[in-house]
Amino acid sequence: MEAVQEILRAICECAQPDSSRHEAKLKSRVKDRLARYKYPRTIASPPALRKTATGKFNVFKLG
Repeated sequence: MEAVQEILRAICECAQPDSSRHEAKLKSRVKDRLARYKYPRTIASPPALRKTATGKFNVFKLG
């Protein structure tokens, strides 16, 4: 039987350009509040998240 592993990834849009500091702050806050198996292992912050015409995030194009 083959083992299946899923890795959580958080994608967030930071308001300020210094995203590395905010990513570390976000990661430590999430680690404090969630169980070890629930917090995301990687955090990506693209320059701008794509939205649909209704203003929702386009989940299929997040990558």
